[in-house]
Amino acid sequence: TLLLASSLTVMSGATVSPSLPAMKQQFESANADPDLRTTLVKLVITLPALFIVIGSPIAGIVVDKFGRKPLLLITAVLYGFAGSSGLFLESLPAILVGRAVLGLAVAGVMVSATTLIADYYSGPARAAFMGLQAGFMGLGGVVFLTLGGALAQQNWHYPFGIYLFAWPIALLVFAFIIEPDRSNSSKPNMGESATDSTSQSTPVGVMVIVYGLTTLSQIAFYLIPVQLPFYLDGLVKANPSQSGIAIALCTLFSAIASVAYGKLKQRMEF
Repeated sequence: TLLLASSLTVMSGATVSPSLPAMKQQFESANADPDLRTTLVKLVITLPALFIVIGSPIAGIVVDKFGRKPLLLITAVLYGFAGSSGLFLESLPAILVGRAVLGLAVAGVMVSATTLIADYYSGPARAAFMGLQAGFMGLGGVVFLTLGGALAQQNWHYPFGIYLFAWPIALLVFAFIIEPDRSNSSKPNMGESATDSTSQSTPVGVMVIVYGLTTLSQIAFYLIPVQLPFYLDGLVKANPSQSGIAIALCTLFSAIASVAYGKLKQRMEF
């Protein structure tokens, strides 16, 4: 259930990427600046990311105050509503509002699912599961992107229906996720003294490197689905299915690298 819930984070943006060229044609008008219209259409992919940034700190507070399972359940249901809104909306501003709400839902799903993994697993098992989570997100992205391209071939609205996949996951969350006992989570370990817990300084240099690399990876992650459909359309008049497959290939190799992370890490340790 946690792996399926984690896959929702990847499909939040790129799933509808093959629809972008058709959406641009749909919303073009004689009185509108074509460059501005193209930018607004591309925001369909990137706007959720902005609201993930806004919503994640709030989700972190909520997940500690009200629990992991309630937040995951509520945001998974909201994810289905907001994500599928493009199925019937005909206004670009209204679609962008739905995408903003989707970003808030993704923040809740992402924070609660990752926190549950930290609650359920520790040590090497946690590291292995995190690698499996990343691999599952990548493989889910391959499936959703390929399916999104096939559906966009019929109508640009149809890929938005893929977001309804969140509702069966919400049922799984309700049935199988157990709220962890956090009564002792705020207490220090018995073997940890007060001086041990306060003497360690924050590794600022390491954090700068990690967050810098994460920022670069996210730029690449969004650059491909936002720009590639338009590039392929102008280059070879690629149809939505072909664009979906091209983007899915990037996600596939990301999944392969993630699954191999555990073994690679062991070999690189000294």
